Amino acid sequence: MKPANATRLRVWPCGITEARIGVARWHRHLPKPPPGGIAAFVVDDPQRIPRGYALIGRPASRILAARGWVELTRCPTDGTPNACSALLGAASRWAKQRGTPIITYTLSTESGASLRAAGWVCAGASAGGQWGCASRRRALRPDTIAAPKLRWCPPWCAKLMRR
Repeated sequence: MKPANATRLRVWPCGITEARIGVARWHRHLPKPPPGGIAAFVVDDPQRIPRGYALIGRPASRILAARGWVELTRCPTDGTPNACSALLGAASRWAKQRGTPIITYTLSTESGASLRAAGWVCAGASAGGQWGCASRRRALRPDTIAAPKLRWCPPWCAKLMRR
């Protein structure tokens, strides 16, 4: 049973541009939004005040992109309780309706509490780093974080990740 003071949140599809503006306003460590997206959602309160955004785009991993995956690239909120979990649930439902597996990443220093609350599971770790190798040096990009990350997906995608 919900407490009497619980805020009823609603998730709606929104435009990519609106979500990119929300990312620039609220994302903690990557305020520069990705250049585009495939789908976007906004979560708002009963007064229709936006409390967070989810932006879905192509995966950074070329392998996952070739396999038809999409990536939840950003999910910033203003700190409203349960806003992030509501957006994660909407992103998972959107992908499942389309038969498209979805993935997202967190820094290894983040707890992943909202992801677990939305039912997502940790599907392993990435090595981190940036796009470059010994044979093809590239300039370090200041708008990315090269630290190792944890990979998350909804349970219905977890088996696909192991392939």
